[in-house]
Amino acid sequence: MIIMMVAVVTQNRWCLICFLSINSSLQHSHLQVISSSFLHELFVYLLLQMARAGFIHTPSGNSPDIAMCFFCLKELEGWEPEDDPEKEHKSHSASCHFMALKKKVEDLTVEEFFKLQKERHKFIINKSCNETITKFEEAAKLRRAEIIKTAVGEE
Repeated sequence: MIIMMVAVVTQNRWCLICFLSINSSLQHSHLQVISSSFLHELFVYLLLQMARAGFIHTPSGNSPDIAMCFFCLKELEGWEPEDDPEKEHKSHSASCHFMALKKKVEDLTVEEFFKLQKERHKFIINKSCNETITKFEEAAKLRRAEIIKTAVGEE
């Protein structure tokens, strides 16, 4: 079972109110909203839009409003109430296959779902490789600076 949770900021507080659940047989897919009396309908609508755009809440110490696409792993932050999650997603990650779907997730065939999963794994592998390359380049830069200091005699 895949569960996707989405949240929105209201007065600097996160309210978790919906999730997308796809069972393993892919026969049922639904978006369920747990509504609370203190949440305005607008926020419920925005959360549904976030979920439909593929976003999950992935906060960090510096970015409490960060959301990441579960598919292409693109992270976006600085959300404003007037932002359209789908438009933001498409403008920042045009290559996301989830956003390029021509039909609803619940209408996908098993074959289409597995093709989509294959593309998702490519995004995951690319992100992992890029992070490893970045770490290696940073370590090489530090080591290069140490070697230059030693060669010049500035220990």
